[in-house]
Amino acid sequence: MFPMLGILYVGAACRQAGAEVLLWDMNYSADPPVEECDILMVTANTPTWPTACEVATRIRAGLKVVGGPHPTATGERGPFDLGCKGPGERAAMWAVSYMLGNPMSPTAPAPEVWPAYDLWPELGQVSACAVEGEEPEPGCSIITSRGCPYACNFCASEVMWHRRVRFREVEDVLAEAKYLHDSFGIRQLSIKDDVANLKKPRFAELCRGFSDLGMKWRMHTRTDHVSLDEFRMMKDCGCVEVGFGVESGSQRMLNLMGKANTVENNERAIVWANEVGLRPRIYLIVGFPGETWESVHQTLDFVRRTRPHRALVNNFVPYPGCPVWNNPAAFGCTIDKSNLETYWQVGLEEDEGFQAAFDSMTREELREARRVLQEACEQLTGSPDRRKEAALV
Repeated sequence: MFPMLGILYVGAACRQAGAEVLLWDMNYSADPPVEECDILMVTANTPTWPTACEVATRIRAGLKVVGGPHPTATGERGPFDLGCKGPGERAAMWAVSYMLGNPMSPTAPAPEVWPAYDLWPELGQVSACAVEGEEPEPGCSIITSRGCPYACNFCASEVMWHRRVRFREVEDVLAEAKYLHDSFGIRQLSIKDDVANLKKPRFAELCRGFSDLGMKWRMHTRTDHVSLDEFRMMKDCGCVEVGFGVESGSQRMLNLMGKANTVENNERAIVWANEVGLRPRIYLIVGFPGETWESVHQTLDFVRRTRPHRALVNNFVPYPGCPVWNNPAAFGCTIDKSNLETYWQVGLEEDEGFQAAFDSMTREELREARRVLQEACEQLTGSPDRRKEAALV
């Protein structure tokens, strides 16, 4: 599994402030590595919020801090002493300095750190962009910018980033990539930016730098932010795969989602990627309010027509902070908030998911539509069921 960069950034900030850091990843072990610590810091999204609160009651700590998407969006802090909104590095440094008796100013700038990669026990054990017919090579994720300027109705990114993008200096990104290459033997990168090529000259410079390091890499972008020439340049610089949030093959659904894009753009970008030898990976959403069997079949037709390398199906989840959560009536739906632990886009059982209820399809129909889309995508593109792939991507 790729390193969880958010907690590794927080770990690096704690170290810079003078703390000794122990990482506990609950994906691997439900048992705490310690019973007591000076500071307990937990990151939580919506489906892990109940578990995060339970953890806070199990470990004794002088200060308990929670951050991540869920407390950022809701303002909840549960049994924790402090809740952090937004990126966690500055809050982490403040907490450590406070416990050491020399609290820094809460308005001090966030520290410029690289993730504490050495804390991740399985670094490099997963390939970032395996090429069929070639031996897999050690891979790792990396972030070159944070945030997204768009305002899709299914996304809560605006709560965290306020539609602003924070770009890292190219030299710093490439220095980090070289560190991963030289210190950990990393040969492949998965770029986790929402839209990696927003600034074209900057992106081209990054591409050349990755190429100079001999890295293979993959990235995500929007289909209205690409060109055939850019894809050729990316291919020449070691890019293997490009991911697009296509979401739906229905223009009506894209409009309801506030995607500010078109089916034609989506189709053209996939054609271009295939033409130059990049692997197009697309992400689909099923169950956004207004979905019908007609829009489901339009999405199926889109996949059949374009034949991406991978087509991965996600449930629509009304995460706290997204426009649907904030105003469900405006989208003609109601939201079941009774079981946050089911708020996963992938990895659910067949009878789970679809917290947003609306008139055009029942939950049972949505689950059947998910099954139909998943099976069709697997047959048409070789894409595994997201429940099988969730631990690997």
